[in-house]
Order: sequence, then structure tokens, then C-alpha cells
Amino acid sequence: MVNMKKQLMLGLVLAFLFVSVPVFATVTDVSTSASTTRVTTGTSVTISASVTSSTTETTSLQLVSSPSGITVSDPAGGSYSSVSVSTTPTTKTFTITAGTAGTYTYYAQAGSPPVTSTPASIVFENPAVFTVSGTPSTTTQSAGGTFTLSVTITNTQASSITSSYALSLPSGYSASGDATSGTATVGAGSSSTFSWTVTAGSSSGTIYFQLGDNTNAFSSAVTISSTSTAAAGGGGGAAAGVSSKSVDLKSKFAAADTYQSTFSKSDKLNYEYKGTNHTITVAAVTNTTVTLTIASTPYNITLSIGETKNIDLDGDGTNDLVVTLNSISNLVANLTFKSLVPAAAPVPAETTTPTPSTPEAPTALGAALTAPAAAPSDWVPIIAGAAVLIIAAGGAYLYRRGKKPAYRVRK
Repeated sequence: MVNMKKQLMLGLVLAFLFVSVPVFATVTDVSTSASTTRVTTGTSVTISASVTSSTTETTSLQLVSSPSGITVSDPAGGSYSSVSVSTTPTTKTFTITAGTAGTYTYYAQAGSPPVTSTPASIVFENPAVFTVSGTPSTTTQSAGGTFTLSVTITNTQASSITSSYALSLPSGYSASGDATSGTATVGAGSSSTFSWTVTAGSSSGTIYFQLGDNTNAFSSAVTISSTSTAAAGGGGGAAAGVSSKSVDLKSKFAAADTYQSTFSKSDKLNYEYKGTNHTITVAAVTNTTVTLTIASTPYNITLSIGETKNIDLDGDGTNDLVVTLNSISNLVANLTFKSLVPAAAPVPAETTTPTPSTPEAPTALGAALTAPAAAPSDWVPIIAGAAVLIIAAGGAYLYRRGKKPAYRVRK
């Protein structure tokens, strides 16, 4: 009985000792890698740490960095208290960032005694190393109107840099196109451009583009226009306090067959054609379209940016004008009008054909003397002919005198 008690007590002591003594893993290797090595401050970086052990056990794992300034956001507290390790590498990640520009060194350590990874470096840059530009910096829109917002970031450094970015919109606004937040890596001397189609809300506001921890790398101020309409029955009017313009299109076409200008809502063009005065009124302008009212017999046409349409002023089935919407900026449309009316053909000058006169028939000698002037090369036969006539006349004269007796014989 005594022996049984001794054996029981011995078994309890051994069990206690076995449970109480901690078992430490025999860590053989720790290595790290980073998602990037050069980033802007405020940009998160993922550090992956891999641990290998000679047995299947558990160990702690932590990330150590210097100088101070790096913050570990995941895991909370910056370390793992219990990681299952084995002969196959086990990988855990640390998410870090820094608020101060500089070069930082880090390493991971695990096991007891601790085994550490080879120290590595990461560089955090001030976001100001990027040149940031964008359009528009200011714009006026109607509530619910849309416009294109573009932002370009240029890396002027000799190495690639990774940065987080985010587009911050006022309440009631929305954007489509590129992602409104993410991470971009820009090569040395290269640029990256982001583009969004923004739908404006009902109130004015400012859109901010954040780069790293720079919350205002670029901004776009949006003003929501308020328009008033004329009294009922009077039709749509221009914005309050804004006078519309009127253009005499006929005088413009007198100088050239095309006319280009910018037009706002309620602007008007007058065109006298075939004795009738016609009007083209800008009835509405959005961020992408313009609507024109053609009169004297009213009808509407709507054009999108880049679109061309024909206009039949008098409804005779023949197009008289062509209009093209070139662009729209701040609800101002750039339009080109082209006349399809052919220019009037010039009236030929009246000419009178003179009636030729009949000259009197000249005598042989007179014809020679009154003949029209000849070229120098033609004078030889003329002179020769005249000489023959003179000699012939002289010979006849002498012949007639030679027939008379030299003296008279008296009978």
C-alpha cells in the first residue's frame, strides 16, 4: 500500500514537471522581403517575414526597426506572440508606414535564443518629390452636370517611387473612371495620369487629390451655377444678370463661308436668307451637349461634342448650313457654322464687237504705197515690186517719145 502511494506521488510530480516546462522551437532561419523599397511618407508598405524551424513547434515573431519613426499598423502591437513553425517556412506580414522622410533599417527576429533576419533598408520620401498637375483647377457646373477631371504625377527622381493616392469628393458628388484610391509606382523620370468623370452635386465644393500624406497635392474648386428662368409663358432665359449676345450671321458669311465662336445659353444668331430673317438660338448647354432652336418655323437640334449636323432654314428640303460642336467649357459651347449656299456667279462684262469697215480698192501703185506696215523681213518684195513698177512706167514713157521724129522734112 505504501509503495502504491509512492508511485502515485512520483507520477504526479513527473506530470507536473512535464506540463510546466515550456518547449521552445529551434528556429533555424528568418528572412524578410518588402513590397517596395522607396515610398512616400504616409504610404503603407508590407514586410513579409518567413520563419523555418527544425521541429514543428510555436514561437514569437517581431519586427525591429531603427531609427524610430516607423509605425506598425498590423499586427497590433507590432509582433506575433505565437506562430506555428516547422521545417517548411511559415510567413507572416507586417504593415508599416513612416511620417518622416528618411532611410530606415529593419529586421525580423524569432525563437529563443532569437534568430534574426539580415537587416534591410527602406527609404521614405516626401511626396513633394513628385510634380503634380491637373485640370480643371476651377470649373462652373450645373447641379448634376458632369466634367472630366485629370491629375498627372511626375517623378523627377532617379529611382522609382511608390505612393498611395486618394480622391476626396464633396458630399453629393460621384466619380467614375480610374480607381479613386490605390497605390501607384512611377518610374524614374516618368509620369502617371489619372482621369475621372465627375458628377457634380447640388452645392459648390472642392475636390482634393491626396498623394502619400500630402492631403492637398491638387485641388479642383467646383462652383454650382444658379440660373433663373423668365416668367411663365416667356420661355427659358439666360442666367440672372447675364446678357446674351446676338450675331449677324449674314455679315459673317460675307467675309468667309465659315464662322466660329463661343456661345452661352440664350445667345442668338440672325441670318437673313432669301428675303426672310431666320434665327438660331442656343436653347440649352450641358457639359457634353448643346441644343439649338432653329426658326422661323421652330425646331430643335441637339449636338454632342465633336458632332456635325445640317440645318434647313426654310424647310425646302435643301440644307443651308452645317453646324459643328467643337467643345464645351464651363457651359460655354464652341460652335462652327458653315454656309452651304453657293456664292453667286459673277456677271460677265458686256462686250461690243466692232463692225469692220470695207476699204476702197487701191490702184496698183497706191496699193503698194498704202499697204499695211509689214515686218522688216517683208520689205524686200515690196521694194522690189515698187521698183519694177517705176521702171515699167519709165520705159513706157521713153517708148512713146521714141516714136516721134527727131525733125520734120519739108516737101
